[in-house]
Amino acid sequence: TGGAAYYLYKLALYQQNRGRGGAGIATYNPDNEEEILRIYKDAGLVKEAFRPDTSFFTETMKYLHAPEGIVHVRYPTAGRRTNRRLEAQPFHLRSGIPWEEFMLAVNSNMTNAEAYRDLLKRDYGYRLNTGVDTEIMMHLLDLIKHELYNEQGKKRPSFEDVLERFAQCVDGDYSIVYMDGEGDLHAFCDPLGMR
Repeated sequence: TGGAAYYLYKLALYQQNRGRGGAGIATYNPDNEEEILRIYKDAGLVKEAFRPDTSFFTETMKYLHAPEGIVHVRYPTAGRRTNRRLEAQPFHLRSGIPWEEFMLAVNSNMTNAEAYRDLLKRDYGYRLNTGVDTEIMMHLLDLIKHELYNEQGKKRPSFEDVLERFAQCVDGDYSIVYMDGEGDLHAFCDPLGMR
């Protein structure tokens, strides 16, 4: 009924032991021109977030219907607790340009998160809505993509170039699943492969 979304929901149920902080699914559907990337997430257990056996679940699966996507089950790690629903993943950075728009799900412990939180807010005007390092990583990826775009003569940077600079910036360990508005899906981890 939901294409990839239904299978991602099932996968989230199998990963429930990973935590009780929240659950979310993000999908990519190139046939839906108004909203190619869609996301639903909420706080609590997977079953609490998605409410199976209800019309809400059926409608959510229809909304997320797509050929591919990512899923995340959250447990609290690093960061300041702000709002469990906002902290649920995946995170979504919106843009009118498909390669700039992306969603990501992260398992991390970014030890220099506070320094980048301050830098992003003070020097670049980013507004951060949560206390988790996932949001910092999302905005840092966005910033790096734009810096490389400008440095490379207004050309879209390769994802490898983005990752190389990202790895130079982030201290700590992480594993990330990333999907952009063109349907490109990437999974990557810290250079030492700690996560």
